[in-house]
Amino acid sequence: NTLIGESFRSLRARLRFMMKKDKSVILTITSTNTEEGKTFCSVNLASVFALSGKKTILVGFDLRKPRIAKIFDVNSRNGLSSYLSDQLSLEEISFLTKYDNLTVIPGGEIPPNPSELVSSEYTSALFNELKKSYDVIIVDTPPVGLVSDARILMDIADCNLYVVREGVTVKEHLTQTVSNLLEQNVGCLGFIMNDVTSISKGYGYYASGYFADETNN
Repeated sequence: NTLIGESFRSLRARLRFMMKKDKSVILTITSTNTEEGKTFCSVNLASVFALSGKKTILVGFDLRKPRIAKIFDVNSRNGLSSYLSDQLSLEEISFLTKYDNLTVIPGGEIPPNPSELVSSEYTSALFNELKKSYDVIIVDTPPVGLVSDARILMDIADCNLYVVREGVTVKEHLTQTVSNLLEQNVGCLGFIMNDVTSISKGYGYYASGYFADETNN
């Protein structure tokens, strides 16, 4: 019963319009740079999908700065980097969480060649297997404005969500990165406005009061 929780439910509802019945959907979440909240959004979006009854998996594809293992308190050594380098199986890197319908794959140990691993044939094989078992596949990618890994993953996804954080995202960097993506004909590109605090009037103001009153009751 919070405004943040309702925001992610609203995002889930919007995304459901593009989801086909009996077909899994792959969603990447990226940003221009670090500290813009892409992992925060990935975790919460995966959680609300799982709460709605969708069998959901969150994949930590940010191999340079993996955070999923710490957030969900799972084995940080067994992760995606070991699968992509053909050392562990999918079963060995998939971890059930304490939340119903939510499984996570952490990034694992930081590899010396993350871009090469992401672009390998194992990435395609991974998604082909995940689509057989999960309704929603949320992919926490590296910042697309910094490294090429996220751009590779965007071609696999059904929709790509770009996180923009108030007071953190640099407008010039955002404009240049988005322009590049549009020139490359990236499909289904949406934006998540994160940490917006400037709405002091209108619906946002009343919504805050609404949830505060509900909590007090």
